[in-house]
Amino acid sequence: MGVKTLNKYLNQYEAADEKSKDIAKRLINLEEKLTIDMRRFL
Repeated sequence: MGVKTLNKYLNQYEAADEKSKDIAKRLINLEEKLTIDMRRFL
């Protein structure tokens, strides 16, 4: 999933348990870091 979609779902399901929200936040951070790291190869 894209970062925008993950953020949308994170905001949409505010009542989700903290573990699930933490996983989503970690995935968002990983995807953002990957995007930054890949820029130098493009």
